Amino acid sequence: LSEWLESKNHLEFVERDYASRLDLIAKLHGLYKAEVYVESIPKSFRGEIIYRTLMANCVTQNNLKKAEEIFNKMKDLEFPLTVFACNQLLLLYRRNDRKKIADVLLLMEHENVKPSPLTYKILIDVKGQSNDIDGMDQIVDKMKADGIEPDVQTKAVLVGHYISAGLADKAKTLLKEMEGENLKENRWVCRALLPLYANLGMSDEVGRVWKVCETHPWLEECLAAIEAWGKLSKIDEAEAVFERMSKKWKLTSKNCSVLLKVYANHKMLMKGKDLIKR
Repeated sequence: LSEWLESKNHLEFVERDYASRLDLIAKLHGLYKAEVYVESIPKSFRGEIIYRTLMANCVTQNNLKKAEEIFNKMKDLEFPLTVFACNQLLLLYRRNDRKKIADVLLLMEHENVKPSPLTYKILIDVKGQSNDIDGMDQIVDKMKADGIEPDVQTKAVLVGHYISAGLADKAKTLLKEMEGENLKENRWVCRALLPLYANLGMSDEVGRVWKVCETHPWLEECLAAIEAWGKLSKIDEAEAVFERMSKKWKLTSKNCSVLLKVYANHKMLMKGKDLIKR
């Protein structure tokens, strides 16, 4: 559709329109075709948004060399350095080359680019993965000092690392903070809470949180509940949630894979085969 609109001149494309089509091409046809398309975009519309879209797709496809190449091209074109581009590099280096993270942070400081919530979330995760819990907490303190409160996703990352480090009390305290004063009013956090309580082995808490969702569950909550019950070896409960889910929605293979993973982890191969047949 976007190709037809562009070719027939039904719309006067602006840079964001070209960027949207570029994103689609990169996702459907790969980075090579995306780069070819960039060359066809009128030069007046080949701005920062175009190159950062291409860079983000390089990061999604874990192409370190190409992402760095595009980042340097943006510098050569003298586009202003943005926190978006820096975060893309941080995401890439978190997976591939953590030693380079310090270089990005120094560049941000030199260019006076302020960290975003995502920047802090990435750095928190890197410290947690390195088992540097004190360093992780220091980043949280810096984040708050900069006037940014950790969101639910960031708190979930923190809880996960506290659990891995054996700091159950710190994890529980933060989980209660995530819940707020009224879990029914903060229901959107339930899908994050379910697997985290399961990681702590707290089946009563998983049951309590699921009860908030159970009457009118959302798909994401069902998937989280199946994962949680599976971690606790509560197969009957996981299956009950799946049956409820299958009656309410037309499930994709991705949805079914959550229960399949539970069966695989418990070596229940026949149940897995039966589910695939369904």
